[in-house]
This record gives sequence, C-alpha cells and structure tokens, in this order.
Amino acid sequence: MGKNRHRHFLQTLRQFSPTPTGSTLVTFDVCSLYTSIKHDLGLKAVADLLQQCNFTDDSRQFCLELLSLILQNNFFLFGDQYYLQTQGTAMGANVALAYANIYMDNYENAYVYNNTLFRTYSQCWLRFIDDIFCLWTGPHDTLLRFTEYLNSIRPELQFTLNSNPMQIPFLDTLVIREPNGFLATDIFSKPTDSNSLLHYQSCHPISTKHSLPRSQFKRVARIVSKPSLLPERLEEMSHKFMARNYPKSLLNEDKMLASNPSFSPKHSTHT
Repeated sequence: MGKNRHRHFLQTLRQFSPTPTGSTLVTFDVCSLYTSIKHDLGLKAVADLLQQCNFTDDSRQFCLELLSLILQNNFFLFGDQYYLQTQGTAMGANVALAYANIYMDNYENAYVYNNTLFRTYSQCWLRFIDDIFCLWTGPHDTLLRFTEYLNSIRPELQFTLNSNPMQIPFLDTLVIREPNGFLATDIFSKPTDSNSLLHYQSCHPISTKHSLPRSQFKRVARIVSKPSLLPERLEEMSHKFMARNYPKSLLNEDKMLASNPSFSPKHSTHT
C-alpha cells in the first residue's frame, strides 16, 4: 500500500474509535479481480466515468477504442501454446490498476452503497484495489447474507469473507479492537513471508540501499500505534536488514530517526 493511502487508512480508522459494542472487524478479498472483469462491463464502467468527467464524445470514444484494443488483443504463452485472453486484463499491463479500480468503483456505486444491509450495518468500507476493510455492527447472520448478496450479483466476481470481533489482518496491518472499543494497529506479516529485502551487496546505487531501511523503519513507526510496542517492532525490522548484510551503524541511526524524528543521522560515510 502506498504511503499516502496507508496514512489515509490509519487516520480513517481513528475516526471509528471507539467501535460500537458487538461490532465485528471484517475484510473482503475480491478473487482474481484483474482476470475476472468482463470486457463489456469494464468498458461500460470506464465510459460512465469519462462521461461523469465531462469528456467530449470524440475523446470518450477515442479512449474506449484504445482500451478495447488493449483488452481484446492480449496474447500470452502457456507451455508451448499461445492463447488470447478473453476476459479481464493482464496484471502487468500499464492500464490494469486504473482499469480495475474504475470497475470496482462502478460496482460499489451500483450494488454496495445502496444495499439495505450495507446501509444499516456497515460503519466503514475502505478498499485498496481488491482488498476491503469493513466494520460491521450487525449480527453475524446479516454479514453472511450481505456476502451472499455480493457473490450473487456477478458470478465471475466473487468475494471471500474474513471476520473477527477482536483482530484482523488487512494487507500489512493488523487491526486490533481493544477491550475499550478503540482500534489499535500493529505490523502484520504473512506466515509465508520470506525476507526478500534488497541485499546490501546488490549493485543498486548506494543511495537506494541507504534510503530503504529508513523508509521501512518509518513504515513501522507509522503503523504501530502502541508506543510501548514500537521498539520491539523496530528491532525486528532491524534484524531483517542485518540478515541482508546491512551495516548495524546505519540501521541504528535509522531506528533512532523513526522513533525520534528530531534525530540527525550521519550515515553518509557508509559505503
């Protein structure tokens, strides 16, 4: 998740604290979003947006023709056989992210926001591409009925549901509902996570290798909401970098900067 969107997610969570008694933390995942968008529905979503943005008829038609050309002429190799992709968009295509977001926004406006169960029980609905965080205030059976409703609209577009009253992971963040109802956040890593941080002996520019620990320590400080837990999480991140051969002195400076923004690092001498 980008830094600005990350900050927006964390700031928005604070607006819903304390959470209502009996509320549930919920996440939805849209299964294989990029490859599940039917061309006609995706093009219609883009056309609707272009019209809302007051594009001229000629400009709108030109954009749609170009998009159609991209969508309907994507070939890929599997084994020794070439195939034409007849649904969705290639995940590596430049247009894929914007296209998927436009499609989901169109879907939400048409089917989610006006749903009676949603309007009654959903206190927040935050989506990052195909991952959704929701705070549900109704009984569990209403959440199940809402999920069934989502999965009944378009067979090719399916949502997987996860829910827990106390804590739930959302991307790299663990959202925790405290006993007093307030929401706290912590760093979350999947059990299958492997330490794939850039190795210090790589041939990348030294500036890149020096900026990476600082950005990751700042990410930890941004996500971890409990001051008492922050030193432990910063140390865990430090160990990940040390396993990738980063100088300990560099890491110590960046840890200090993350926990104390007024600290002035001087690791320009590192090579």
